Amino acid sequence: IRFVALLHDLGKARTSKKNWPHHYNHEQLGVECINRFCKRLAVSNDWRKSAITGSKEHMLGGKFKELKAGTKIDFIERVYKSSLGLDALEIIVNVDKNSKEKIEFAQLGTEIMENVNGKEMTNIRDYNILKDKVRQKRIRYINEKLEISRL
Repeated sequence: IRFVALLHDLGKARTSKKNWPHHYNHEQLGVECINRFCKRLAVSNDWRKSAITGSKEHMLGGKFKELKAGTKIDFIERVYKSSLGLDALEIIVNVDKNSKEKIEFAQLGTEIMENVNGKEMTNIRDYNILKDKVRQKRIRYINEKLEISRL
């Protein structure tokens, strides 16, 4: 987590000076920097992949509440399946954020990934159809869960 926290903003060094103090697209620009840094220091592939996930996903994590349900699900699925994971990224996002409001997505994301799946959809043989049905089921779940929390 500390390693990823140190590297997640490396892409800021590659953003155009004319856009400063903003660092548009730094999360993508950081990927090449992270790859070169990790290669030079012979960092493990797992740590390198975690740092790339941290760089790519920390901005979305920071505005998780504002995202549409489908974007939240896509984000959760990517990070959950990564070597970094939701809990670690949540820590990094909260440390990085200039806000007193705690950002939370790890518990909800883990709950969705572990409980909302296609195990009962044994009649669907086409992977793409199954994947889409599970995604739609997760979107409905997150919408219901967030609606209940607003009440």
